[in-house]
Amino acid sequence: MRAHTPGPWFLNGRTVATNNRDTAGWPPPKTLIASLADGEYIDNTNAAADGALIAASPDLLAACEGLLDVMALPYELQVQRVEAAERAVAKARGK
Repeated sequence: MRAHTPGPWFLNGRTVATNNRDTAGWPPPKTLIASLADGEYIDNTNAAADGALIAASPDLLAACEGLLDVMALPYELQVQRVEAAERAVAKARGK
């Protein structure tokens, strides 16, 4: 599997984008991750929620990877990982 575009990703209207890029110039500063259809061609009444979930994908991946080994950590680090997961879930829910 190829590596995904590094986060953070953000929801901007009906598009999910990132400001991360490796080179100056092209592509423009906001790199498109996804465009959410709504209206004329596809009626997607869930577009805002879908966009929030897509934008949170890098955070969710990082949180899940962190939780995989959380049980072997000292309690204080376990708490930090759980809090990171809670933040990622809140972002995915658009909060």
